[in-house]
Amino acid sequence: MLEVIDNAISTQDDLEATVLNQQMSWYYDPWTIHGDKERPDNKYQFAHHLIIDAVSQSAMTEYMLQGFQHLPEFKDHILVRAKINMNLKYPVSPRLWHKDSQNPNAKVYIYYFHDTDGPTLVKRKWWKRSSIQPKKGRLLKMPAYYKHCSSMPKHHDRRIVLNLLFEPTMPS
Repeated sequence: MLEVIDNAISTQDDLEATVLNQQMSWYYDPWTIHGDKERPDNKYQFAHHLIIDAVSQSAMTEYMLQGFQHLPEFKDHILVRAKINMNLKYPVSPRLWHKDSQNPNAKVYIYYFHDTDGPTLVKRKWWKRSSIQPKKGRLLKMPAYYKHCSSMPKHHDRRIVLNLLFEPTMPS
């Protein structure tokens, strides 16, 4: 089930100011989707990894995640990945459909730091698709096995999101 929550956290202004600040550390990532590196339309992005394989990778992890502690998955799941992605303006938006996990009980959240264009497209079933528009403070929740893809911004300079992947504490 897709769930869209607007004004999801009380710290949204602080987080937006942090990711838009020129002092924010960004790292070049030659691929948007790592499992599909051979595709010529798998364009680069910039990323800031907070958590990889359930281990903190950044001094900013606690600060960036403090406003999300109310999410129910923090009680019965493990946060295995938290990554901030920045896509830059690009005239054509490739469709890099992917799943964040095959586990039927895993959950993914996508948080939008600022107003921009470049919707998140979600396939729930082959005939049922949704388009979630980026909006400051918006949080998208969905099963991690839903196929989805980001879109590059065409009218704004950048699109910055936080991707959280929660896996259940007990294997399915």
